[in-house]
Amino acid sequence: MKKILFFLSIIYCQNHLPVGTTLNYKVSFSGINAATGKLKILEDDAIEDVQASHLQLIIKTIGITDKLYPINDKIDIWLEKGTHRTMKIEKNINEGNYRKKTVTIFYQKNNFAIINSDTINIPSDCQSPYSLIYSLKSNKLLAEKNLTISTLDGKKVTPVKLYIDQDKEIFVPSGNFICDKITPLPITGESFKNEGQISIWFSKETRNQIPIKIRLKLKFGSLVMELVNKV
Repeated sequence: MKKILFFLSIIYCQNHLPVGTTLNYKVSFSGINAATGKLKILEDDAIEDVQASHLQLIIKTIGITDKLYPINDKIDIWLEKGTHRTMKIEKNINEGNYRKKTVTIFYQKNNFAIINSDTINIPSDCQSPYSLIYSLKSNKLLAEKNLTISTLDGKKVTPVKLYIDQDKEIFVPSGNFICDKITPLPITGESFKNEGQISIWFSKETRNQIPIKIRLKLKFGSLVMELVNKV
């Protein structure tokens, strides 16, 4: 579920979504409706005197899933205006009896990040998984088909290749869309922190190229998030 959360943040890509926008998703596991997902574009903030866009992501279980294994995850993300590089991430994870809060601050100019009290060295222009797809802002990059980017995944720097499959038609509750399918894979061949392969379908027909569908393949099924509406 945490990987679904981080890829929801991808929606801020080609053009800025206006402040106040909320994207609503349904989340299903192996065909069973299990949760709702929301991404909200909040008011801009200043992080150490640098202007930042503020996104808030929420996943909450519903129905029988909420009784069996309740999830109420929230992630706040701050991205530098203009460059879309990650500046700060605050994660509040509530899954069953598990509780964890993590704050990560990126110091891109000095090549390090602080995760709670731990300092991690990072290469120049290192992305977090929350912002790596922002590198696809230009059509020139999309035309390259395969891109390689360094990401900070947890406390580990991982080189990731983005595989792009263009012009795929899909159907979701909000309608039919022509999409570019993007699959990010660590070059090592492993999944992100052993959580499975992720694919994202971006609409080519909407002005902001928002993600229409996200699929996370797991050992025992698939977790799928599909756009319901934008308000």
